[in-house]
Amino acid sequence: MEWARPFSLHLTDGRIWHGVQFPTGEVCIAHVGEPSGAFTVGLSLDAVLGDRVPDDPLNGARVQWADEES
Repeated sequence: MEWARPFSLHLTDGRIWHGVQFPTGEVCIAHVGEPSGAFTVGLSLDAVLGDRVPDDPLNGARVQWADEES
């Protein structure tokens, strides 16, 4: 059985959001520290991070997988 894979998303403005990628590729990302308590849900990380305007902190965001942390 495959399990969901956790990750941290390092935004270009310094914030860090936490998420999980499901075995089917879909992702759910918690906007940690945001007053709204929002989440982003997408079909894939590429779908969430792609086609962003230059000023968007998701443009150039770095994914750090929990099982690859050093």
